[in-house]
Amino acid sequence: MVKITSREQTRRTEYNRIREKLFTRIHGKPSRTNYDLLVEETKKIAVTVQIPAYDVWADKYGLRTKVIGDTEYLAKTGLEYIEPTKPADYDPGIQNNHSVITKARREAEWESKKESYTVVEGARQGICKNIRDALDKQFYEQLEDDDLGYGEVSIKDHLDHLSQKWCKLNTKVMQKMKERFYRGWQEGEHITAFAT
Repeated sequence: MVKITSREQTRRTEYNRIREKLFTRIHGKPSRTNYDLLVEETKKIAVTVQIPAYDVWADKYGLRTKVIGDTEYLAKTGLEYIEPTKPADYDPGIQNNHSVITKARREAEWESKKESYTVVEGARQGICKNIRDALDKQFYEQLEDDDLGYGEVSIKDHLDHLSQKWCKLNTKVMQKMKERFYRGWQEGEHITAFAT
């Protein structure tokens, strides 16, 4: 029997939490409206990811930056996005001359970073799987690697591929967007619904 590490259990827990909220299923070729809905659903679930050791970049946005991208994140927050990297097995900052207490504190902080990165990985895998499950296979299978499958495909890669290959903006789509933009405020409509 294979023993499951606590980090693997954390990754699975986050993956399963994300997978509980499936995205709206899109049958056939997705339209730009379908794409926009998928992006909104992805943002909503991505913001729920709690990553305490990475509060420098995650703060209240969770993994939403993985959906909206660096530029929009900078525009919204005024902060530069820092891509999380997988921590090494051991904290390279621990020195031989550190006290036992300092070493123990740093090791605990390092374990917290590794645990948080595992949450990031579980959430990313769950969100990517939700995106693939929302689509027919022909609309994402080009992203599959012969050796790694979809393991290295990011959330943004999935959405960019869909946007650029299958849901391109054309004059018909732009006309619908203009109509929605210039439609006017409907009676009984809340201002927040109108402004979006």
